[in-house]
Amino acid sequence: MNTESFKLQLQEWTGHSNIRSLDTYIDLAFSDLASMNVSINAVMLDAAVGVVRDCLDSLQSDAKAKAVTITQLFSEFESMLDAFQDDIERSLEQASVAC
Repeated sequence: MNTESFKLQLQEWTGHSNIRSLDTYIDLAFSDLASMNVSINAVMLDAAVGVVRDCLDSLQSDAKAKAVTITQLFSEFESMLDAFQDDIERSLEQASVAC
């Protein structure tokens, strides 16, 4: 559906006599959606930081217990950082789509 057909449908639903009067409401709706996306991204990044902290705690416990070699420890750490970087990149992509 293109923008004009969407506006015509919206005009029908709302009873607006002037189709251009809908622009303000449409802009406000998209602005609200963009703000909501920013909040969602912040919550997702906060959750990702929590996961990283949990992984670090686990790695630290394993290291103290000598349950892993230093090579395994670095490998796990690198995997965790790669996953965290993926989460950040995904969040940035979603933020750029919202703008």
